Amino acid sequence: MDEWGRVAAITALVTIPIYASAFLLQPFFQKVKDTLLRLYLWNRTCEAIQWSHILQRPIQTQWYSLEVGNQSADTQSPKNKSLIRFLYNVWQVKSTPAVRPAYLDMSKDYLLLDADVLLGVVLLLGCSGTLGRQPDPGARLTLNFASTTAQFRVFECENNFFLIGKLMSVPLFETIGSGYQGTTKGDLRAVSSGYPPFYRFFLRVNAGYEIAHPTEAMRDVHRADWILAIGFSSSTTEPLKLYRKQQLRAYTGACTRVLDKLRWLQGELSLEAGEPHRQLLDVAVRVVAHMNSFKTGSGAGSVTKGTVLLADHGTIGRSLKAPDIIFALKLFKEYASSELGRYDRETLERILEDVLRAAVYGVFTWWQYVNNVGQDIPPWLLDDRVRLSPVWLEDDGES
Repeated sequence: MDEWGRVAAITALVTIPIYASAFLLQPFFQKVKDTLLRLYLWNRTCEAIQWSHILQRPIQTQWYSLEVGNQSADTQSPKNKSLIRFLYNVWQVKSTPAVRPAYLDMSKDYLLLDADVLLGVVLLLGCSGTLGRQPDPGARLTLNFASTTAQFRVFECENNFFLIGKLMSVPLFETIGSGYQGTTKGDLRAVSSGYPPFYRFFLRVNAGYEIAHPTEAMRDVHRADWILAIGFSSSTTEPLKLYRKQQLRAYTGACTRVLDKLRWLQGELSLEAGEPHRQLLDVAVRVVAHMNSFKTGSGAGSVTKGTVLLADHGTIGRSLKAPDIIFALKLFKEYASSELGRYDRETLERILEDVLRAAVYGVFTWWQYVNNVGQDIPPWLLDDRVRLSPVWLEDDGES
């Protein structure tokens, strides 16, 4: 064998293991590549729950277990996981992956929400928060829940407007009141827009059936029918603890219209109504005038003493059929006070006691709510800039 032959043989012996090694190591290199790709994608995504993810289904106060293996349950801290579990229990909505922008700290995990989801949680759980400050860049905003505080800061970076916040401790978002059974995301949106906090699209009454709520548009919040609806509504339905206080003047106007309608009824029924009904109507006028004057339900019992006006709320309208309640609501909805026709007069006289009880109890309940329960929705949650921007809930890895 000449020199060139020996060189060729040696070259073959050296290169064969190299090619063989690359072939044998290919599965290893593929696994490394897949792992690096997963790490890269993980750093580029986070969990998200958006308002659009939530179906228009009624809230059920039945509690579920979040499925084992759900990505959010594995990657989120107990703080964010508690919120994810709460939203799942209320609406059976699961978090989904979302692309995380470059302006977020890559060393931390985040839960992406939007203002409507956050507002829904606030309305269902009730909380106080920053009221007077505008959500301008650099602003620090707070939501105070019963078991924790959520702190947020507003950022504006390269035309990106967003909020970053975190829960300061593990919240106890476990249950909501049974009085919210059947509430929908549409109901929450309506109340946040200015509908009364007692609003539900379907109004469940003491008689055991449901009717459409009389409030159909914002112009209706001035009318008296929704006050009457409070009186007819089932005691199993609770108002939301937060409402739009800027609408308080309109709500007060609705109570004034209740009084106007009762005084109108005094003139309409003075001759036809029997003595017990006339007396009950007179007391109803006096007590509503008293409550509206002092803007409180306190002391109403002394005015109605000896009558059924503020007796057991659960019996108001219990024997009435749906057309009767709808008739009463329509009567109190109307601004005009034209003379009652014969049929309407006969119908009203038959159900008058329940109508008066509903009117008085509705006004009483409203003023007690305003003074003892209701709080203003933190205005920054309703700001257009916030509602159109992402809200990032930071996971600092601490329990």
